[in-house]
Amino acid sequence: MKKKVRVSVIFSGLLFIILIGNQAAAWELGLIPMDRKTYEGYLKKGDVTMSVVPEPAYWDWRDYGMVTPAKDQARCGSCWAFAATGALESKILIKDGWEYDLSEQMLISAYGPPDALGCCGGLGDAVRFYETVSPREESCYPYGDGDFFNIHSTCPPNSMIAEHYTCPPVCYNVSDFYTVEADNLSEVKRSVRTDGPGILAYEVYEDFMTYWAHPAGTAPWSDGVYFHQSGEYLGGHAVMVIGWDDETQSALCKNSWGSDSGPFGDGTFRIRYDQEIAEIYNFTIVAGDCDGYTIALQHIRTGRKISDFASGDQDPAVSFLSAVDSPYPERIEGGYLHWQYEFSSGKNREGYDPIPNNEFCKWDRNRATISKRFCTDWEDNLWMDAGYWIVDIEGVESEHDYIRIYPSTNESGTSYGDDHTFTTMSTAEVVNQAVADSTGGTSDNIACFIATAAFGAGMAQELRDLLL
Repeated sequence: MKKKVRVSVIFSGLLFIILIGNQAAAWELGLIPMDRKTYEGYLKKGDVTMSVVPEPAYWDWRDYGMVTPAKDQARCGSCWAFAATGALESKILIKDGWEYDLSEQMLISAYGPPDALGCCGGLGDAVRFYETVSPREESCYPYGDGDFFNIHSTCPPNSMIAEHYTCPPVCYNVSDFYTVEADNLSEVKRSVRTDGPGILAYEVYEDFMTYWAHPAGTAPWSDGVYFHQSGEYLGGHAVMVIGWDDETQSALCKNSWGSDSGPFGDGTFRIRYDQEIAEIYNFTIVAGDCDGYTIALQHIRTGRKISDFASGDQDPAVSFLSAVDSPYPERIEGGYLHWQYEFSSGKNREGYDPIPNNEFCKWDRNRATISKRFCTDWEDNLWMDAGYWIVDIEGVESEHDYIRIYPSTNESGTSYGDDHTFTTMSTAEVVNQAVADSTGGTSDNIACFIATAAFGAGMAQELRDLLL
């Protein structure tokens, strides 16, 4: 479940990965290198004027609350998916302040060769999978490949968990994927600071396992910063980079080997700048299309409750009821109902209500209906055009619905209930009624007459233009 986090810094997102040579030398690893020609094809042409601006000597995204807790890939070579997913979580935090626990399993299960081999490794550009597909939450699509190499000795299979798209999408997509040369330290820093936490991959040797298993300060890494001293090469590994420290000449990283492990006991570590940092991948995020899911509205009825005119209250309440068709109705509550209306005189209003909002906006999930109640002052107006739409908690906007409402008065003070169903007229009937009202041709002996119209596409667009 997502959580809203207050932030004081607003930036876009970055992913960067350093590639090395083995596909999956050990279960803790799993990064597959990209060929140089492809990598160079992704190179981003930087802004020279910005690149000369010095970066601060120290930066840590944890100081701003933009780093989610470390996770555990366990016995699966899925570091590439954990690094990408962690970077995506941070990007969403930075962009909109929402904290998600996103599913790594979706990327492992759904994104296949040539860029990803599940528990046998993946490339840095595998994150482009999310250019057209929205991520899912861990609670619905949990990690299930942690025991992969306890059961399988090789790939295929690439995963033990089937690909599926039954979970509600988290409405973000990856955009503007590119690469950056890693030997330009100032550009790496600028990317991390301005575009957010990224992903760093490095060559893992046996002595890194010793460094990881002992508390910070253990010799020969007395300052807590890893550098390779001895031992055989094990393979390539991808982690997140969350900052840097010039005083210790090191990058600050978040691993995927557990939330309470490592030299600092929190799943993070430091690695010296000169430790075979080879390549960097970068991307931003945008508000996504949620895999194309839509919310439809179907107007059911319009009503009006008239107070006793003898009491002097001539500001009656208008209400309407609509059916809501959404594949994820649980996302309606907590969203907003937006509305705009304009009278024949040209007077107009607009606003929005949280869903629900006491008696003014009610959401019935069981019946999948939403109702809106608001007060109007008809004065001498002949009609009111009203438009309304829903924006759910993921930011998905429903189609817009439009209705035209006509008043009529009578001194008898008769009151209709909130649930009174008024006549629904065709477009032609609405036009005829408007002409009759404007020429005084109506003689209905009722306290209130409200007509709603099922507008055709042409008139709906005219109303859209009028209201918006």
